[in-house]
Amino acid sequence: MKMFLFLAFAVMLLSIYSPKDFEETDTSAEVTALNFLVYRKNVMDYVFKHNPEQGVIEDKDIEFPSGFVNQNWKARIQGNVLYVYGKATKEETAQAQKQTMYSHSVGSKKNGLFYPHYATPPTVLPGFIDEGDLVSILEITE
Repeated sequence: MKMFLFLAFAVMLLSIYSPKDFEETDTSAEVTALNFLVYRKNVMDYVFKHNPEQGVIEDKDIEFPSGFVNQNWKARIQGNVLYVYGKATKEETAQAQKQTMYSHSVGSKKNGLFYPHYATPPTVLPGFIDEGDLVSILEITE
């Protein structure tokens, strides 16, 4: 009787799970997007605290959480606009947009413009940002 109950319980447990529950999923896009957003947040904290005027913001000046590894993101201020940018796949860019609830400040550079276009005329991105890069733009006002 105990054996029958054990087998019935085992069959019940196995019927709850499907083979898809045990498949590996690729979360690299989510991880890269989160890394970008952590970098962006810490750059923004630095900018609001220290008010740098123009130029490249160096990683050595920014206080990051312990264990954070910059995946080659860059930050620069030009003309009262903070640009945070770097190489990313379309999936990583889409994840960054999703994780910011489709914020109008997160997108990519397409044909020299910030995409998706929310402004009329569209925002022209500077030449130091490469085509296809994941980009966050923030106007800095005093």
